[in-house]
Amino acid sequence: MKTNKAKFLIPSIFGLLILICIIRILIPNKTYEFDTYGDIQSNSESYKHIVCDGIELPIGIYRVNLEYSPQETDLPCFFNLEDGSVFSNGLLCDGDCFWSGRSQTECYLWLFETADSMSAYIDVPANTPLFHYGKLTISETNLFWSMISVNLLFLCTIVMVVFSFLEKLKAGKISTEKKFELITLGAIAIFCSIHFLLGFIVLGADTGYHLERIESVAYSIRDGVFPIRLESYYPFGYGYANGIFYCDLSLYIPAILRLLGFTVQGSYNIFGITCIVACLIVTYLCFKKIFNNTYISILGTTLYNLATYHVFDSVIRGGVGFLVAGIFLPVLLYGYYRLFSEDPSDKKYSTIWISIAVGYSGIICSHILSFEFAAFWTVVILLAFIYKVFRKKTFLELLKALGAFIALNCWFIVPFLDYYLTENVSIKNASARLIQSNGLVFENFFRLPFDLNELTDETLRIDHLIFNPFIVILLIIFLILWIAGVWKKIKNEPFINLAKICCIFAISSIIMSLRIFPWDYLHDLNPLFAKFISVIQHPYRFIGFADLFASITVCALIYVVWTQKSNIIKYCTITVTLLSVFIYSVLMIENYCIQHDYVNLYDLTMQIGYLSGAEYIIYGTDTEKIRPWIAPETSDLIEIFDYEKRDLGASFEAANYSDTEGYVDLPLLHYKGYKAFDENRNELQCVKSDDFYVRTILPAGFEGEVTVRFVSPWYWRVSEIVSYLGWILFILAFVLKKKSNLVNHSKE
Repeated sequence: MKTNKAKFLIPSIFGLLILICIIRILIPNKTYEFDTYGDIQSNSESYKHIVCDGIELPIGIYRVNLEYSPQETDLPCFFNLEDGSVFSNGLLCDGDCFWSGRSQTECYLWLFETADSMSAYIDVPANTPLFHYGKLTISETNLFWSMISVNLLFLCTIVMVVFSFLEKLKAGKISTEKKFELITLGAIAIFCSIHFLLGFIVLGADTGYHLERIESVAYSIRDGVFPIRLESYYPFGYGYANGIFYCDLSLYIPAILRLLGFTVQGSYNIFGITCIVACLIVTYLCFKKIFNNTYISILGTTLYNLATYHVFDSVIRGGVGFLVAGIFLPVLLYGYYRLFSEDPSDKKYSTIWISIAVGYSGIICSHILSFEFAAFWTVVILLAFIYKVFRKKTFLELLKALGAFIALNCWFIVPFLDYYLTENVSIKNASARLIQSNGLVFENFFRLPFDLNELTDETLRIDHLIFNPFIVILLIIFLILWIAGVWKKIKNEPFINLAKICCIFAISSIIMSLRIFPWDYLHDLNPLFAKFISVIQHPYRFIGFADLFASITVCALIYVVWTQKSNIIKYCTITVTLLSVFIYSVLMIENYCIQHDYVNLYDLTMQIGYLSGAEYIIYGTDTEKIRPWIAPETSDLIEIFDYEKRDLGASFEAANYSDTEGYVDLPLLHYKGYKAFDENRNELQCVKSDDFYVRTILPAGFEGEVTVRFVSPWYWRVSEIVSYLGWILFILAFVLKKKSNLVNHSKE
């Protein structure tokens, strides 16, 4: 009786608290205005200018604006807020710059304690030009209460799960094996998430790029853009084809958290932990299906998720793409394991296409480069098992997987191919890039994680990636035993054949990651090779796949040891393997997080401009000219009024006083899809300018309103419909197969 009351009481309490938050959201927000008019005087030394002090505000999340006189150039000053009386991290604010082309700053303020003496100030560098600032406005938002609602919902879920677990534990419904699963997977999750639990962001090479992707996706969702093609606020509102070439689907999670009030780093860290937990669960389930052994599956999960490349990519590089793609690699491998190991006459064989389609879909929708690697290894696998590929049911499963993959991802594949084939983007002009010098050296396989801080900046990128030598030794042992014929004695274990293939693939991946591998020679053999090799950029990317292949091989090796009668050999082997993993991974995380730079970022609003390698920009575009809030440029005798910049577009009144056609160049990167219309819905000519911006052609004597916007081609919309239908049919097929399996299981 008490249990039933608790089950009802706990969600009721949380539901009531969430309802209070919803009611508070419905109450109108307050706006605080301060007459803070003043001048910033030029000075030979830098100083802090107090705009307003003694500001009192209750707990909440606020939007802060400070008006200032527009300038022709960006001002080096910086606006921010502070309150020394608030507890540490009780006030979070990144502030904002004084950009040219604007008349006010904009930033968000997170306040978790009532402020009694807050100050708004401007950091003024030496020799700053004279300028005037005006009214300070601080507006309440609903973000604090939406964020609290999400936290309450999450906390309620955790409490209910723990309550249910304790209830089953008390009733003796949880086996010792299940307890071991939960405890060990939870411990591994904590170890893998260390760098996301530190309360700041470790500065990896690609961290800033992915943070700006998250911010841009959040803005696009807020403005009702779905699916996201060109990211409207990135860079500086010019619109970038990042979403077409680098799928943003997984970033919807942190982007939605941003819209619900979480900070940039909070959203990023939550997303990172979510990916790690998902990867742990998926890897464990796949390994459990392969080995049918809880302890070996946990070992394999540990090997894969704490592999040094995973640490290197998620911490040192900030590689969000591979962090997500890594979740689906075990699914893909499991699908091919079933395809070539199970009996085609078995009824369950007809479900194999699901794993393969899901694996490829997850990879292509998170990291296109990992998909290219997966496609490469797929070709190798199919060639290795060519004698089984053309079995009727095997070939049918491959066709079903291919069809499902195309249908599920048609919405992304069609725009990707459309732009790749028709737009001259920078990534298409990288075929001259040689990569052999970026490979690893043998030292990477014998370096300890303790001496990473001794590396120079020039070797930082490559030498930070080390590989566990103990895993290499186990691979060699497996290979020696294979040559010695030991594995022939192991019967009725289909994963042994999988381990043999994975052993070859793992060693091959390691060799291809080295600097001695002849990448430059292969590059010069064929233009197609040159294109593929240049895209790889860093041979060490093969290590990410080597980790998965090595995990399978080591698990198979230790499984055989596990079946031996000698407990000493069994437990010593497993203990040494796990210790080596923790030494080379956990300590690597700790070393890097302590020895290297980190940053606290709360809000990237209106500061999105970093393009990383600018791979998806129109080739020849001068990225130095991409500046925030630049006014349109016009030809002679063209005058525009009431100009308004919009998401992937603009509107303005224009008059052409010339007797020839003129043009208006908008601060928008011109990708295929932009169209211009007059006030009567007549289409105007819209072309690329000399700087590859959107240029609207105005006929002689034209006068009236012009609207420019991005319009997706009709075949993009068709591809979206195909994908919607594909997902519906996929879910139906999955559910029906599940029901069919349950019915067959009950009959048995």
